[in-house]
Amino acid sequence: MIDLEQLKTMSSVRIFNAGDVVIREGDDDDNGMYIILKGSLRICKHCGQPNEILLATLKPGDFFGEMSMFLNEPRTATVVANEDVTVLEINRHNIYAFLKKQPSAAYNIIRSLCFRIQDLNDKLAGSPESPPETAAQTAAFEPELFPEGHKDYDVLLAHRDKLMMHKSFQCPLCLHSFLKRVPRRSKLKLEKTDPDSRPYYTGIEPLHYEVITCPKCWMSAFAATFEKAFPNKERLLYESIARYTHWLTVAGEAPKNMNEVFSGYYLAMLSAPMCFLKSKLVIARLWLRLSWLYSDCGDAEMKGHAITEACKWYLESYSTINIPDDQIQRLHIILGELHLKQGKIDEARQFYIRAITDKSAGNPELKRVAEDRAAEIKLLARK
Repeated sequence: MIDLEQLKTMSSVRIFNAGDVVIREGDDDDNGMYIILKGSLRICKHCGQPNEILLATLKPGDFFGEMSMFLNEPRTATVVANEDVTVLEINRHNIYAFLKKQPSAAYNIIRSLCFRIQDLNDKLAGSPESPPETAAQTAAFEPELFPEGHKDYDVLLAHRDKLMMHKSFQCPLCLHSFLKRVPRRSKLKLEKTDPDSRPYYTGIEPLHYEVITCPKCWMSAFAATFEKAFPNKERLLYESIARYTHWLTVAGEAPKNMNEVFSGYYLAMLSAPMCFLKSKLVIARLWLRLSWLYSDCGDAEMKGHAITEACKWYLESYSTINIPDDQIQRLHIILGELHLKQGKIDEARQFYIRAITDKSAGNPELKRVAEDRAAEIKLLARK
């Protein structure tokens, strides 16, 4: 962590109003780099012109201006305050002492530069990433977070206080600490579990609280793994999420309606590839739960779409990810159930047989579930 008290002795605090230009492209000034304490800024090329290109949006904890400071060259882009901002300015005369006393800051700068080099290498190698959008294109285009066919599910949710509790989280992306209301596990009473692993509890639906969204940067993930996420492309994740902040509504301490629940799940799907090594398996689990949520909303078409996507991502995970033996048996059952829901009887039976006979089939309860489903499928095939 950066020692802010020590940092104040070798830097100066500067405040900018919304719309102020902090750095202008082409300037050959003697200023240094900046660390954002409060507010957000945008980096753009050709600022204020018809061909303006938005390069990035910066949040508290981000830094900028380091390349021109180290290379002693003119500024390569313009930085504009989106709102009132407070920054720490470190000039090139103090940078050596700063990095010597703050090695963690040196690490973060090097890491950021490495990500930029990686992105450049991807582009040189012919990466299929889209070119940056101009400001006019961004304003005219509302990006799609939800798949085609997703509807407005303005269903209000009721929360039973005695089954809920406040839990503290810290976002691994922006380091913001916040409280969320989550189910009190010790108070939950399990009624039954479906073959595809969906549990049902008395008086509450934990699915509505299973995904956590940071109220500051909107990074989202399953509550159980939220703080274990490792955002390895912070800037790209910030930019991806920022495309939705002007029109999307996310949950506060707890979701008020189903629209906020769905928003959290799809933001988690957006975040997963940049936060988890086994992101395919995370995405598969998100789609499976989305199939349950769409079923609850009575949307058979979107339920079918989610089942198809869940099956695709589970199969991809099954063939490419090293999954522990104690999870393979359950995965066989889930894949069997997903194939069965798609009417693929033979494939479903094969996965249930694997859940019974495979070397990983060590859980007797799961084995009984697989045996029951395999028998039902056999009768279904005869009919």
